[in-house]
Amino acid sequence: DITSDIPIHITTGSDRHIKFIDERGTGESALILGYDFSKDTYELSASAGRKFVISNLDEISGSGTVLDLYKQLDIIGDVSTLQLKELDGSTTYTSQLQNNGNKLLISTLNNGDIELKTNQFDNAVYIDSSADRVGIGTNSPLATLHVAGNLQVDGYVTASVVTASTVYSSGSNIFGDAQSDLHTFNGIISSSSDIHLYDGDSTGNPLIKLHHAAGSDEGMLDI
Repeated sequence: DITSDIPIHITTGSDRHIKFIDERGTGESALILGYDFSKDTYELSASAGRKFVISNLDEISGSGTVLDLYKQLDIIGDVSTLQLKELDGSTTYTSQLQNNGNKLLISTLNNGDIELKTNQFDNAVYIDSSADRVGIGTNSPLATLHVAGNLQVDGYVTASVVTASTVYSSGSNIFGDAQSDLHTFNGIISSSSDIHLYDGDSTGNPLIKLHHAAGSDEGMLDI
């Protein structure tokens, strides 16, 4: 039994270690505890090919860089969680990564926001927790989904209501795909080309044609 401290004196230009030697193989140092002079680092390490397990540990704390990992970190449990805590006076801000079944959960425990970014793309994805909004390219989203920039959709866009100015810059724009579709427009529909209105018959011929005269505000309506 050890009932007092065991002093290990570190002198200039030397390492000091406690080594656990595994004599089942080549007699390697399976576990090392001590000081590495060349790195000026206190270390606790296992030799290559060994598993180093820390169990029943509630907290690793300290100032500066507390833990450097040079290998894969596995967190194993029924619900594996990695928590990041920032202390600001009497307030602790906590964020966490959690593996829950087949889901990866990224969350904050203080109603904080979440931001995904790179060095070149600030506010790539920003989740505003207080407003329940998501911004792409903005940290101040004004709607449930706010895209600050151009949006390209290679498929259908389905909306119950379209408000504000809607501009279609190119291509053929079709409203509705069945005779029962009803579209109400309050305001002005402007076009730099012809507007065709179809009744959905099998001929594919437009029911009404509104021809636009290039370079003029005038047009001609064919029924």
